[in-house]
Amino acid sequence: MSHYGICNIALNWFADYLSDRFQFIKYRETMSPYKKISCGVPQGSVLGPTLFLIYINDLPNSTNFFNFRLFADDSNLFHTFESGETDIDMHDVSKELDKVQKWCYANKVTINLSKSNYMIIKSKRRSVQIKGDLELAGSTLLQVDKASFVGLQIDKHLTWTEHIKMINATIRSKVGILFRLRHFVPQKILLLLYKALIQPHLMYGIEVWGSTYKTNLNCVFLTQKMAMRAMTFSPRGTHSEPLFQKLNILNVYKLHFLAVSTFIYDLLHDKLPHSLTEYCQVVDHKYATRSKDRHQLYLPKCKTTHGQFSISFLGVKLWNSIPYDVKEKKSRSAFRKGLIAYLNTQNLDT
Repeated sequence: MSHYGICNIALNWFADYLSDRFQFIKYRETMSPYKKISCGVPQGSVLGPTLFLIYINDLPNSTNFFNFRLFADDSNLFHTFESGETDIDMHDVSKELDKVQKWCYANKVTINLSKSNYMIIKSKRRSVQIKGDLELAGSTLLQVDKASFVGLQIDKHLTWTEHIKMINATIRSKVGILFRLRHFVPQKILLLLYKALIQPHLMYGIEVWGSTYKTNLNCVFLTQKMAMRAMTFSPRGTHSEPLFQKLNILNVYKLHFLAVSTFIYDLLHDKLPHSLTEYCQVVDHKYATRSKDRHQLYLPKCKTTHGQFSISFLGVKLWNSIPYDVKEKKSRSAFRKGLIAYLNTQNLDT
């Protein structure tokens, strides 16, 4: 902590907070002897995750081979191979993992091998030959086709079908609650329940998992339509678009449009980390002489489907389609309000 600039009274406070701690085990009426804690962070504490991140902050220095993503005690390592590589030698990767393992030994951190695995992410058309096994601490890691990453289910082809299935199963169970309660509570309560129980699941990470084929999102859209009919007592088969508009709710396609466009808005207004600025580039004003051409972004050339689903392509494409009077809004809330009003006039469910 001293290395990172914490000093004087603050450092002494943390030293006192972390020192002279003991732990014991109690089973029914039997207690184990007290044992002094020599390392680690207080379990269940508010400061625990932050202190742990400070402790492992130099883990990425163990090797330049991987790109590290640290989230509390859940660490993910990524490596990008060159597009022309068709053979992957896992022995070379294992050597780099061994460097990570040595850092863990030196810092008294244990890797849970039973929860560690790896995945090769590539397009369906690309053929890759895997040589050897990926090993860590003398154990062979399991290759998987899907994995959980901060609440998102990532599959090896980045189709997001597994995550969408999970989302749909979750919100379908919540729609059942709306059907059961609609006879006992007014519509405004049902609307509150929808926004509390269903919409958060739809909004989390939709900038990423919503960038897929519309047919993949259709199951979620159908579940949303069930929710609209439940809250409005509409019979099955009722056209859903007027119901969405009546309740002022965006379908999954429009929610994706809103989330991606808000991301671009934040990017252009310096509300996101500078490392993300490469996602888009503003058209030079000397080439945008008309006011309607301002706030336009360069649309990069992209030949692959995965590239067309990326933020740098799809985000720019969506942003450029937004009316100028919406894009020029000075505040984020005003931008979102204007964009929602615009989206309510558009048909994005096909």
